[in-house]
Amino acid sequence: MKLKKIIAGTLSCLLAVTALSACGNKQDSSSQLDSKSSGGGDKTTITYYESSDGEIFSRAIVDAFNESQNEIYCDLQIIPNDDYDTKIKALLSGSDDMVDVFYLRMLSQATQFGDNGISADLKPYMEKTSLDLTKYGVMLDPVTNDDGSIYALPKTKSSWYIFYNKEIFDEANEPYPEQLTWDEYAELAKKLTIRDGDTVTQWGGYFPPWTTNLYALQQNEYLTDDDLTQTRKSAEFLNRIYNVDKSHMDIAQMNATNSNPNPEFESGNVAMMVNGDWTFTLLNADEDNGLFDFEWDMAPLPVPEGVNEGTTVGGTSYLGINEKSNKKDAAWKFMEFFANEGSIYIAENSSLPAYMTDEAANVYVEATRHESAKLVFGGDTYGEENSHPKYSEIRTAYNDTLNLYLLGEISLDDFISSLKEQREAIIDIAGN
Repeated sequence: MKLKKIIAGTLSCLLAVTALSACGNKQDSSSQLDSKSSGGGDKTTITYYESSDGEIFSRAIVDAFNESQNEIYCDLQIIPNDDYDTKIKALLSGSDDMVDVFYLRMLSQATQFGDNGISADLKPYMEKTSLDLTKYGVMLDPVTNDDGSIYALPKTKSSWYIFYNKEIFDEANEPYPEQLTWDEYAELAKKLTIRDGDTVTQWGGYFPPWTTNLYALQQNEYLTDDDLTQTRKSAEFLNRIYNVDKSHMDIAQMNATNSNPNPEFESGNVAMMVNGDWTFTLLNADEDNGLFDFEWDMAPLPVPEGVNEGTTVGGTSYLGINEKSNKKDAAWKFMEFFANEGSIYIAENSSLPAYMTDEAANVYVEATRHESAKLVFGGDTYGEENSHPKYSEIRTAYNDTLNLYLLGEISLDDFISSLKEQREAIIDIAGN
């Protein structure tokens, strides 16, 4: 498989859809007959496996689907989130077909399942679908093989922004942040940091140690690239805000206290927080429960100098059909329903459906209670991962090595050289 990168743009979108249309005239696996099961009476019963973090909207979608069907019944199976990846892999590795449709958490996982023949090719179905595939933009590109086969359907998406405490900005007589560069963000965070002697009483910002190479990803540089110039600059930037400006809680503090961004932000002592759109759901819930009572809002993710305004980074989750399933036709009908009609239920949960209809977009903004949520509909979005099947392992090596640099245990040069060595070892072991 070629190494693909997720690049937003109308031209790529049109090319992806054109490619789908041109990939016909091969054997159509969708012509098979579905077997019957007694689980839904005389209906064909399919089983959908989902993790607990998507249970609320998935259960609503399954219930609506079952209500709409005369011939198909979907049986929803929930696996606890922390156990999901391990258990679904074990289930799909078995010899039977007890799984029909399943959730894929991330791109690298979808790539592994596609490359190993676990996920069925969805191309024959997509060539006949009534779904408007242009709504996926380029999200189909990284799950499309060189031979045109497509092994996953985008389910939900997410992207990164900054959330800010409006009261801190009001007290400091500072305008609310709009589109900033990362340098402007760093200077503003430094300005809003307050100390009482050696004790920080107000942090200018909070940058969680999860997807720390946002700076590089916004410039379409991935950890598998030969040139890691922007990854190096990203590490330098983090060292600046953590250890030089000391405007953000550093790695040692976050690790020692098991710090979590939302509780820190809700304490009222953080001016700006780098986090994803899922923050709307969490903050709204905590605000409703009386955990905090200040006004807050969202602004665009800062960008490196010269990068288009509104450029952000995001992740995509997917749905797949088990290659061993003998009910692929019914499974695909459920996935079509999940994408189209199901988008409303996802949006009601303040989550972003990958298949965004106009109605779902309106529901999403209303559910978030913030007009700023419209920011998620514009700007370029680069993926948190590319389609390399070992990307998640490389990212783990990156995070571990980056932490050593940010803790002052290795130099910047050693960080880059060590990352490259570990990366090559991971790729060599995988045989890719």
